[in-house]
Amino acid sequence: MEDEGSSERGKTDGVTRRDLLARGAVTGFALSAGGLLAACGANGTAPSPKATGIPKKGGVLRVGLPAGSSADTLDPNRIFAIPDYCRTLNLYDGFCYPNAQFTGVENRLAEEFTHNAKADEWTLRLKPGVEFHNGKTLTADDAIFSVKRILDPKETSPGRGLLGPVIDPKGITKLDARTVRFKLLRPYADLPTLFANWTTCYVVPVGFDPKKPVGTGPFKFGSFAPGNNSVFTAFDNHWGGRPYLDQLVFTDLTDDTARLNALLGGQVDVIASVPFASIPTVKANSGLQLLEVASGAWFPLEMNCQAAPFNDVRVRQAFRLLADRKQMLDQAYLGHGVVGNDLYSIDDPDYARFPQRQQDVAQAKSLLRAAGRENDTFQLTVANLGPGCVEYSTSFAAQANAAGVKVTLNKIDPSVYGGPNYLKWPLADSEWPNSLGYLTQVALTDGPRASYPETHFGDNDPQFASLYYQAIRTVDPAKRRELEHEMQQIQYERGGYLVWGFQNMVDAASTKVAGFALDKSGWPLGSANFKHVHFV
Repeated sequence: MEDEGSSERGKTDGVTRRDLLARGAVTGFALSAGGLLAACGANGTAPSPKATGIPKKGGVLRVGLPAGSSADTLDPNRIFAIPDYCRTLNLYDGFCYPNAQFTGVENRLAEEFTHNAKADEWTLRLKPGVEFHNGKTLTADDAIFSVKRILDPKETSPGRGLLGPVIDPKGITKLDARTVRFKLLRPYADLPTLFANWTTCYVVPVGFDPKKPVGTGPFKFGSFAPGNNSVFTAFDNHWGGRPYLDQLVFTDLTDDTARLNALLGGQVDVIASVPFASIPTVKANSGLQLLEVASGAWFPLEMNCQAAPFNDVRVRQAFRLLADRKQMLDQAYLGHGVVGNDLYSIDDPDYARFPQRQQDVAQAKSLLRAAGRENDTFQLTVANLGPGCVEYSTSFAAQANAAGVKVTLNKIDPSVYGGPNYLKWPLADSEWPNSLGYLTQVALTDGPRASYPETHFGDNDPQFASLYYQAIRTVDPAKRRELEHEMQQIQYERGGYLVWGFQNMVDAASTKVAGFALDKSGWPLGSANFKHVHFV
């Protein structure tokens, strides 16, 4: 195997995904690190909001959010739940972020982000005249401080697991007041994608105090009560222009019924995450609009490629053929999604299209028989990691049992799932509620020395690992695409994930509110972008 992996890969110091699971951050939703949020493709669902009319300036928008707790934070290095993300995205800006079409990234605080011929050195040029909420002008010193803060193990940033293997903290140099040079630990041809995700898309001033948070975002800090609510006010001097709204009020409403009732009763104007079973209720209310869009959020079954019996490729292939994917989609999401084909990153422009895998019980049983596993009992570990996890796991087990393959369910709490056995389960459900770029997702999940090696596939398939290291250093997009397609061919044939489907994002709002730019990121309310939201 061509081993170019940093010793940091797999350590993920700081707030790890296991920590998030153990702390209960995945009740309803959890965060996952990622990069490029890519093209709106064949699985798109165009929203049809009812709100129309001339935008009004001003007003207070009240937003109900799921999954909050007393652990809520405004520190971008410590966010781990939906409310954290929604708040911090409005307080802070990053160097770059996915573009409106989700076909790549665009500059935000960056004016230019360029690399040398080998892509082992990148130069960042900041926009001029960007102002922090406290009136300070953004400089290269702030950019360096922000990146080093992510890389500092004492800061426990989940972004360190993504940037740590790539950026050398000793190789960050200030060239002038607006220019920074990054000397990388190894070539990386698409560094901006690593800065275009929830763990790294935040720039703060030198000496940042999370108790008095200051950023460059469209809204500035007003008040904050963890597990309850927060108030932000419009930032008049935002580099991209002032928001329409005067104020944002975020309220944690973890219970699904309470959140929906708050919208129905007019206590809030917008809610994230409508339960699939409650969609008809929203549609029937003339004063509400359903905000639904397809996403790349995926909740797969993971098969551990280094643990018996799934270290035998025939067993992995058999399990993929046992799945009736459409039935799983109907039972988990009531049809609000699309069927998967055992590959993630469906919205990446380089996503490979292979023949749709169908249920084939006879072939599955033949493979198990050849592997000497036809009489085994397989245990599927299930935790309620997100919408539909228990339902799709139950559906798969029933399908297998009906086919004569014994699958039992081991239902556990998310905190147990994220305990000592995390990354050791032979067969389990998983959650990645975001649409991430392909190579970023590989680095996180099943690539060599992955941050969260759920399948351990990349460490047990030398050909796949070699192609990955070639891909991340390949500057030519066409050549990189060829390498990615070779990687996906391998995953399709012998990978460790059963990617059975992708979930739609479903939110709701009053018809008095408009301006939502819904996207396929997997984050609610158009990646919580409220800068252009307004009343009509």
